[in-house]
Amino acid sequence: MYKHDTTLIPPKTASGLAWGIFLLYSFIIILGVYQHEMWRDELHLWNILSYSDSLPALVHNAAYEGHPLLWHLILWPVNKLSTEPHWMQIIHTAVVLATAYLVVFKSPFTTFEKTLILVSYPLLFEFGVISRNYILAVFLIFLIAIYWKNLRQNLLIICFLLALLFNTNAYAFVFACAASAGVMFFYISEKGLHYRDSNLWIGTLLIIVGALISIITIIPPKDASGEAGFVLNFDPQRIGFVLKNVYKGTFSFPEIGYFHFWNTFFRENKYRMASLGIAAWLGLWWHLRKDRPVLLLSGLIYAALGGFIYLSAYVGSVRHYQIYTISILFCFWIFLDRKKNHVPAGTFAPYTRFVFLAILCGQAIAGLFAYSKDFTYRFSNAKAAADFLQTHYAGTPYLLIGNYHYLNTPVAGYLGQKIFSLDILQNAAYSVWQADLWNPSVYGMKDSTLLKRAAQVAYAQKNKKIVWLCEYNSPVAYTEGHLKSVSLQGKNYQFVCVKVFKESIVHDENYYIYELKR
Repeated sequence: MYKHDTTLIPPKTASGLAWGIFLLYSFIIILGVYQHEMWRDELHLWNILSYSDSLPALVHNAAYEGHPLLWHLILWPVNKLSTEPHWMQIIHTAVVLATAYLVVFKSPFTTFEKTLILVSYPLLFEFGVISRNYILAVFLIFLIAIYWKNLRQNLLIICFLLALLFNTNAYAFVFACAASAGVMFFYISEKGLHYRDSNLWIGTLLIIVGALISIITIIPPKDASGEAGFVLNFDPQRIGFVLKNVYKGTFSFPEIGYFHFWNTFFRENKYRMASLGIAAWLGLWWHLRKDRPVLLLSGLIYAALGGFIYLSAYVGSVRHYQIYTISILFCFWIFLDRKKNHVPAGTFAPYTRFVFLAILCGQAIAGLFAYSKDFTYRFSNAKAAADFLQTHYAGTPYLLIGNYHYLNTPVAGYLGQKIFSLDILQNAAYSVWQADLWNPSVYGMKDSTLLKRAAQVAYAQKNKKIVWLCEYNSPVAYTEGHLKSVSLQGKNYQFVCVKVFKESIVHDENYYIYELKR
């Protein structure tokens, strides 16, 4: 907080260049989303919505998700109007473009920095093209940064936005905890602690209610799979794990020589990555050192995220750790607003941010690379497989079976129907993360067991055409014409491969379609 006399700097009007950047980014995002084939995690949520006829049913069906329900509630009424999954992409794209609008027209960054932010890995690809709840959290975080500029007047708005942020995803929940402490610290430091300050108490109540609602919806039932939970014992190696993931969330450049680049990291080495994570952390704090409240805020956010990653039994992936990059943007946004809006009269302090720019440049390279790969190659083969099933078997009644329920999910989403999954012997369109439905004996089931179960289905459905959607956890070299056969009840059942869809960026969403030979 700056105590000396200040001169207010008038706001700048939007330029033609800013509109050009925004419109170009909008075109790139719309084109990328249109070209993108959704994978199972995207369509998993949409399928839950499609089979939730009421809000209580939605709460029940999403109980094992480990995600709060704000994104579900936004999409649910849209899903009730149409179960076409591209509507989810349309809503997601609208939030992406709203986020970009905040960056271009409301942020204090330079034009060059704004451009780098827009083409960064999270905003151009991971949160820009892939339709998940993470972009909603980014939008809310950037809105909070905007209102932080006049914190004393906007406390209730910020607290309301934080209450919403608690209900986007688990990593945003942790960020919101730290930001809530930060906003109260800033507010009390500027205005003082007054017990009759109604804004302070109402704001606190909003934060608590938002956090409690999120906790109630995040905590899974007792029979959830073993990936949920926390690691409570001290393990020095997990400190290195946390530091490595600071790097992963700050420098997201994937392995460029690997076709399945997604969720990989260039020349991955835990010691080098941990060292670079520490260096980036210290470099950013060096930039923020002149504004101690913001420095404290950034330290609080990083400590909260690091503590959560240390304790969480779920390993996470690149999309989760992007919260570090978003945290950097949030803290620098507030830092620059505090400098730009209240500059000491008659002074000008030169400001360099080489670490910040280095991170943005690295993220921009990663974003452009990932976007170009997704635009050029199939992200998932689910849409292609669904299109084939709809056209090839149009007008022909058939029973569709599949190997693994979690790999059937995206095809079920595009088809708008459930698939009989051989691993759990149920009709399913999405995964339920119960321990008895999600464990190595299920997702590691042998091909021979699945073949026998397919034959049992064929035996029970004697007069039906059987189409078998096969997926494999490890690469296979099967081609069209490949034959699977097994004997059951004195009869030989043969399944012949009629179509192969392989070589997608998501390594295990390759589909081999078989027909039962009658």
